Amino acid sequence: MNIKPLKVDYHRNGVSGEPFHCVLFDKEEDGKTTHMLAVRFPDDEGDGYQNPRIAVFDIALLYESVIEFGENSFRGDHFVDDIDKAIKAHYEEMTHD
Repeated sequence: MNIKPLKVDYHRNGVSGEPFHCVLFDKEEDGKTTHMLAVRFPDDEGDGYQNPRIAVFDIALLYESVIEFGENSFRGDHFVDDIDKAIKAHYEEMTHD
């Protein structure tokens, strides 16, 4: 996947909620740029294969209130490696400032 991370932020999700990261990024495909949002929860600890816990949305569709499956739903597993790299780079950049 060809993505360009734009902004990364951490949310602690209230006092007892599970924390997550938000990543704004541009997806480049077939000469078209799409502004996207990824919500990345930490993967569960455990044995065996774990699906990555990530949701990816097209921001323009969210603005139009489109949240339906199949219309504004993307395979997070196609984005997760690049999103995790963006999160890691964000923290590395913060420690070098």
